[in-house]
Amino acid sequence: MKVQDLQTLIEYNRWANQRVLKRAAHLSQEELTNAAPLSHGSLFGTLIHVLDAQWYWRLGCQEGMLPVVRLNEQDFPDIGSLRERWAVEDDLLAGYVRSLTDKRVNERVEYRWPRARPRSKVLWHIMMHIVNHGTHQRSEIGNYLATLGRSPGDVDFIIYVSKREG
Repeated sequence: MKVQDLQTLIEYNRWANQRVLKRAAHLSQEELTNAAPLSHGSLFGTLIHVLDAQWYWRLGCQEGMLPVVRLNEQDFPDIGSLRERWAVEDDLLAGYVRSLTDKRVNERVEYRWPRARPRSKVLWHIMMHIVNHGTHQRSEIGNYLATLGRSPGDVDFIIYVSKREG
């Protein structure tokens, strides 16, 4: 994989997340936090999970240490604070990817937890996991938002690259 291609994927991920977050921002706190048929209990919980996975794996790649704590609903009093934190994380991830070389993207990165043995994976595989995981979760979130009359619309990769080209 080339860094330029990885940058495109990471920017797509940002674009798609922002579309979902923009629609979610129109919901009440109750609509965000009510129990919902989503993989993380509520719309808010599932959004936080997407951000958490991105943050978690970026730190693993960039610093070699996975966080011991996970982001959760107590970290974000409302959707505005979540959106602010997400914008910072998106910038950190994009900056990290811009700092890489083609060679580094294709090498293994070692990461560890305080109480587990070190592990390693090819760096771009982890980055692709961030994007793919986000796509999976956005699918759930988008479907649920549609039931609330707040569909984020098409968040397909091909639409993103078409908008960039034209």
